Amino acid sequence: MAGISVKYNGIDLAQWMVILDVQRGVGAVHLNTMQKVGKSDGQMWQYSSLDARTITVTGQVNNSNLAVVRRELGAALEHDGPAPLILGDDESVYYNALVDGQASIAEDWRSGTVTISFIVPDGVAHSVTTTSFNNHGMDGLMGQTVKVTNKGSYAAYPVITAKMIGDNGVVSLVNSEGGALQFGNPEEIDGTEEQRSERAYHYTFDSAPTDVVLNKGTIAFPYYGGDTRNHNEQTGPFDYTTYPGTATPASIRTKDMFWSGPSMSGSLKANSSGKLNGNFQWVNRFMFATNKNSVGRCEFNLTKGDKVVASLLLYDYSPSADMLMFEGTVNDQHLFLDNLPRNYYKNGEYDFVITKM
Repeated sequence: MAGISVKYNGIDLAQWMVILDVQRGVGAVHLNTMQKVGKSDGQMWQYSSLDARTITVTGQVNNSNLAVVRRELGAALEHDGPAPLILGDDESVYYNALVDGQASIAEDWRSGTVTISFIVPDGVAHSVTTTSFNNHGMDGLMGQTVKVTNKGSYAAYPVITAKMIGDNGVVSLVNSEGGALQFGNPEEIDGTEEQRSERAYHYTFDSAPTDVVLNKGTIAFPYYGGDTRNHNEQTGPFDYTTYPGTATPASIRTKDMFWSGPSMSGSLKANSSGKLNGNFQWVNRFMFATNKNSVGRCEFNLTKGDKVVASLLLYDYSPSADMLMFEGTVNDQHLFLDNLPRNYYKNGEYDFVITKM
């Protein structure tokens, strides 16, 4: 055992000491869970698992300046989390290990004995090299069997990569033990064109968006109570600092105002096919809070020119009742108008989604 190398995180520790001994035990550390049942003799076995294991390395330091050795060796052992530990008598495997406790050194004149304890959380050794298998052949990927031999004593988890050589809607994998994995739809007809998802825009509101217009949008209800003399106003800025990641209305109301507050609007660009009439999903997340002494309104509108095509609204119009109204319209037609039960729909976060399929 003396004189072998010990590499930790790619660093050979033999440059500071002569390895005298390595203790790692035989096999894995088995942890058996038992349970005492009544007054019966013995215990009932429930299950077994592998526990963490410890590897202890002992070495001899011969150096007139042990202070330098302590600093350099200590720095080599510093690592945040497990790192590969390779022992020179079996360099075909490595352990995901980390130093346990503090490495000790028993100092004599110009020499010292160093003891380093490594802990291996997963308790097993891993192969340094990986083995690859494939079913590449003249007939492509269909119906071929790949035989994989695990030369170790612990379960191995393969990484499977499938590359299609033609139109294909499903990939299925089975083994001799009856296990099966299936990805895709076996009923899908090869050659069918599927839509590709594109993100038109995404606002985090960590800061003010640069491609929107404030307070000039088309709104669902421009007049309070439908009276053209009572203009609802788009006014005021949004605040992005009080609640980070949130666009908070920051307008100032006066008593003579009706519905008022800031708005944000922008134009959607054509998709990669140059079309503006493709399918889409518009997702908005917002916070809404009200009570019996407050009123408030939030609109999300899809518009074309000065016409509202689709709209979702959440509002409380009563200054004396705690209410929450949910309204949806498409092309001036009401889809629904619901007075939401406040014992279920609380103040808080909501998602509004408008979808065209």
